Amino acid sequence: LRFANRRPDVELEWRLVLALYRQLRDELAGTPLVLVSVEARLAEFAVAEPGIEHVALTPVLGASSVPVRFAVDGHWNAHGHGLVATALAPEGYLTLGAP
Repeated sequence: LRFANRRPDVELEWRLVLALYRQLRDELAGTPLVLVSVEARLAEFAVAEPGIEHVALTPVLGASSVPVRFAVDGHWNAHGHGLVATALAPEGYLTLGAP
């Protein structure tokens, strides 16, 4: 099958994503892996996995009256990135201006 014509196996892809997060956590050797998302299922995954934390961005991004994503692909725009950075800094996950 050509990539463009393939039918995604959403469950298989989700299991692969979780396996990759577990591998990243293991490679961090005691430093927590912090997942930053609006995905409730990632929050549920993090609760069940030692060494993985989750920061929910729905309250931060959802409260904005200014668009936080590019319309073309859904990735965060500059405003969205700024809101996320501002939300993470007080939690100790991000030190703004650090080398």
